Amino acid sequence: MGSNRSSEGSRVSESASEQHFALPDDHPGFSDPAYRRRRAAIAEVGDTFQPGQRIPDVEYTHEEDEVWRTVAAELGKKHDRYACGDYLEGKARLGLRRDRVPQLQEVSDDLQRVSGFRIRGARAGADQDLLRLAGRPHVHVDAVHPPPLSAVLHAGARRHP
Repeated sequence: MGSNRSSEGSRVSESASEQHFALPDDHPGFSDPAYRRRRAAIAEVGDTFQPGQRIPDVEYTHEEDEVWRTVAAELGKKHDRYACGDYLEGKARLGLRRDRVPQLQEVSDDLQRVSGFRIRGARAGADQDLLRLAGRPHVHVDAVHPPPLSAVLHAGARRHP
């Protein structure tokens, strides 16, 4: 096991997977061991992804689903009040789940259905670093999680079949 020091000087212990998916010292969850373990567990799911396969599912906890429901409800109120018509139309067409955190593959399937776009998974690793150095496109993903709601809705609203 490795360790890091938080800004307060307390030691934060990490497993090997937590070290592999390390956080910068100034990240808000840096000194929270439970957050770091959960983030590493979700990142490990993403690390199993192989190009050409479906994006793997993450088993979200009841608490994570509850946070999603709360955030979706509160953002929904803000969207209804402040968002433009195109955004609201895209949001309605996409129909993201509000009852639980949607799986990334579900979001991709829905996005492709309404817009023709899809989310393409990618694995982080040395092969991607070599492509970057060679001047080729570089994609870095260290976890499988839904993209920000606003980005998905924006893409859905911008392209109509």
